[in-house]
Amino acid sequence: MKKIIILILILIICVGGFYILRYYYTNTNDNNNVAENNNLASNETNNTVNETVIDDNTSIDTGKSNFEIVKVKEDDFKNYYEIEEQYEIINKQYFNIDKENTNVVITLIKSSQNEQLLKDNNKLTYNKKYTISNVNAEDVNQIFYGGEGQDLMYPVVYLLLKDGTVKGVDIENGYNTGNFIAETISGLKDVQKIEQANASRPDDSGYACIVAILNDESVYEIREKTN
Repeated sequence: MKKIIILILILIICVGGFYILRYYYTNTNDNNNVAENNNLASNETNNTVNETVIDDNTSIDTGKSNFEIVKVKEDDFKNYYEIEEQYEIINKQYFNIDKENTNVVITLIKSSQNEQLLKDNNKLTYNKKYTISNVNAEDVNQIFYGGEGQDLMYPVVYLLLKDGTVKGVDIENGYNTGNFIAETISGLKDVQKIEQANASRPDDSGYACIVAILNDESVYEIREKTN
């Protein structure tokens, strides 16, 4: 009788152990499958982000910046854009920009154009040097000023730095407040030069624009955002 009881107990222990092992093995596999699926989902998300391509000729979001950039197709640049000289009228009717030690300074010229723009504005003085903040002159490779659009109201100013990035200066705000501030333009790097250009696509009447040409010869228009 004792032997029978012992055999029954051994059988119960074996069966219980089998179910315990099966439960542990099943849960472990399920957890591994969940983790594996999560990793696959994460990888698919990362691949989607990495493969996102900005379409040509579409504006690139630069957040709360006063400026935006637009990529120009290679064929469009060859066919519809013509590089021009910077506007001479700017340093005759608007201002001069120079480097002085570590500062970049802007000096407004007394002219009929500025008289109109500064009417009833007592915040600025002619022939006074205003320092453009947020930029060190020693970092600047090119000071560019030109015009964009179809009518020149306020010129545009861009500072190409030696590291290939670009800063823009909101001239209209400077004229209104007396504060000329250089702002880094997001999305632009490895820029070799900035040029004044005229764009004349078949579907519009043409306009003056500013283009940044990168080291890889890709081209972006730099634009001031309209208020």
